[in-house]
Amino acid sequence: MLFVALPVIAIGACANPEPAPPVPPASPDLVRRHHDQVCRVDETQRPAVLAAELFDTDGLTEELLTIGPRPLPLAPGETQVEWEQADYVVRYGRDGRVQARGVWDASVDDGAVEDISRVLARRSRTLPGLLAEEGFRAVVTLGQPPTIRVESPLVCTPHVKHPDGGLAYGLPEGVRTMQRRSDFRVRSGATAPGRATVRISLDASGNVDEVEALNGDPATVAEAVRIVGDMRFDPALRNGVGIASTLVQTFFFDER
Repeated sequence: MLFVALPVIAIGACANPEPAPPVPPASPDLVRRHHDQVCRVDETQRPAVLAAELFDTDGLTEELLTIGPRPLPLAPGETQVEWEQADYVVRYGRDGRVQARGVWDASVDDGAVEDISRVLARRSRTLPGLLAEEGFRAVVTLGQPPTIRVESPLVCTPHVKHPDGGLAYGLPEGVRTMQRRSDFRVRSGATAPGRATVRISLDASGNVDEVEALNGDPATVAEAVRIVGDMRFDPALRNGVGIASTLVQTFFFDER
């Protein structure tokens, strides 16, 4: 019996019979985060700058006092006071100038979010000396007194791009339907029923660099690679800045 190793397949070599639908560009004025992306704090990476390097902190405490203090409600039996917080992300270009900024997550109400955003936008500094795009996350605590500190980065997973309420880009309605978050059930057509799993390498913009076959017979793998060529992806993010990453995707082919 002859066994043939499945190679890494450059996406540029895939057949692409129909052009993929255009994807609306992301607004440059917003810190990028898709609502479906799963994010976690990367505790292995410590912040490389201080809050005073990102913001003009002269008089900042007094200005934040006009927004707070804002204690969180105590649960029954609790005595330790916790304070409302907001994660504020600043994204920089290679020239050290601010590209985007805004509140990423918050326990404060919308009015306080707007107030914090207005204060920190006015106080944001340029950051010369950067060699690549970079983002930083500062946590504002509306305590007594209020504080601001730069924290470990938030890293968000890459994922398939969807229009609002629609199927994934590149999966025509009535032909392929999304089964779960990471698996797709596909009508087989000329492909025999089966399954293929591929590892997709994405660049910092979410473009596909290459596709590696992990399992599946050659026919299902080839069809999975072709489908990936039509799909669109949101990149992994580090503090709102796209980074290169990989995504494992499984396709099930059936005769429905």
